[in-house]
Amino acid sequence: MLICGSYCKTENNDVIKAPYFPFDKREQWWVVVGDTKVNKLYGIKRTSLTETNVKLDIEAPSMKGKHELTLYVVSDSYVSTDYQYKLELNVV
Repeated sequence: MLICGSYCKTENNDVIKAPYFPFDKREQWWVVVGDTKVNKLYGIKRTSLTETNVKLDIEAPSMKGKHELTLYVVSDSYVSTDYQYKLELNVV
């Protein structure tokens, strides 16, 4: 299964402001798909989001039926910028 997403970035500079960090820190994001009910991870990808499209290949659940997965987009650079989306997947 392939999950695709896009985003809009207002600035082209991906170096974050971190005055106490010993070197330039680049903005990085983790895109994670999992099932919180059974504590199963289906896909994970780290990206710098330098492109406006992100693709993540995931392993579909092995059991047939409806599955409620969660998509997380987590920043390793900024606080309170994480996103969480519910995905409904029907495996036939």
